[in-house]
Amino acid sequence: MRDETVDEPVISLAGLIPDTYHVRMLAYEQDGYSSGFGPSRKVEVQPWPYWPLLPLLALLALI
Repeated sequence: MRDETVDEPVISLAGLIPDTYHVRMLAYEQDGYSSGFGPSRKVEVQPWPYWPLLPLLALLALI
């Protein structure tokens, strides 16, 4: 039996199509057992356009 309580739901993202993710919610009860998965919802996520620049910014920070 677990003593701690998990208040925040667990969110898992699985990329199926670019810029589209399946979001699945898993909530924990106070006794530590999961209450089960709800239906997965398809959520459109706008990509951050500057991800390819991160390695370049990291290299510039090292110089």
